[in-house]
Amino acid sequence: MFEWLKKVSGNFIFYIKNFKNNENYYDTLKGLLLGCSFFFIIGSYSILRPLKSALFLALVGREYLPIAKIISIVILFPCLLLYTKLVDKLRRYQVVYFFLAVYIIGGIITAFLLTHPAWGLSNTSTDPYRFFGWAVYFFIDLYSPLVVSVFWAFANSINNPSEARRHYAFMVSGSKIGGMISTGFAWWFFSWRDGAGCIR
Repeated sequence: MFEWLKKVSGNFIFYIKNFKNNENYYDTLKGLLLGCSFFFIIGSYSILRPLKSALFLALVGREYLPIAKIISIVILFPCLLLYTKLVDKLRRYQVVYFFLAVYIIGGIITAFLLTHPAWGLSNTSTDPYRFFGWAVYFFIDLYSPLVVSVFWAFANSINNPSEARRHYAFMVSGSKIGGMISTGFAWWFFSWRDGAGCIR
């Protein structure tokens, strides 16, 4: 067992030391960077997805959830039109940057507003006129068709079929690991805060 681990670790160290000397250096680096990017994209989505309905139920009310699902489909069409306009005017990587920037800024604003005494979770009364709850639901619901789809469009544009066969399995594996690590970290963090008495 120890001999096997020693052999594997030795091969890994040799690979790292000679990584730059590899003739497929840039191709391998591209696959690693795409895999790491997808790791964080899916890791974020794994936390956001269960929050979508939970926040809507806490802010607006469960009886309006079917209506929100229908409206979300309607909102998707103008968002796709915006995407096609951006593709015509920007490069693929710039479109990825644009949507990532929108979700980073929007996520920070959402986190800040959730702590607001009137608009946030401190106000425990549900109301269909709490428009912040609707906005959060649509914002999170559009993450997958916008960010994830745009990332795959970008990945397809910079990989030929042979490169896709080499990289995509690694990228998908990285996304699964990202989902497990992010949700596991969130569970640990809130369990720790609860145990420390930080959550009431």
